[in-house]
Amino acid sequence: MDIRKVFLILCITAIAYFFFADKQKKEKNSLDDLEKMDLVLTGKVVTVYELPSSNGFGVVRVDVIKSNITYYDPRSDYENYYCLIKNNMAELYQQGVQNCYKGDTIEVNARKRTFAIKMNGDKVEKELILYNNPDFFRRVERDCQDF
Repeated sequence: MDIRKVFLILCITAIAYFFFADKQKKEKNSLDDLEKMDLVLTGKVVTVYELPSSNGFGVVRVDVIKSNITYYDPRSDYENYYCLIKNNMAELYQQGVQNCYKGDTIEVNARKRTFAIKMNGDKVEKELILYNNPDFFRRVERDCQDF
């Protein structure tokens, strides 16, 4: 095989490797980060955004009552992320937000991967799920993200 062909194949392979390695970093699961940081958050629901055509996912904005993490903004590291936390506010991108109402209390436990809604003395527990749809996050950023 010609040395130029070998060199060309090596160059293409190297470029593809770096492209996919960077893309894989972006698609890495931000829930793993939150689990490592052992996020435990309690908040009072301020706003709920149900986004059409999002498989039941939406945005729950809460006033943070208690959290072991005061600031979390993974947007520069991930295309898809579970939440933002800043200035005693949090935005959670969760499935089943149609069950949340203003004034409800929510609890997030990343290690257990649970999202719980306390309403009228009842507690409904759901699984923490990361929505892997970049279009959802583009809509969130455009239409309802405050931070």
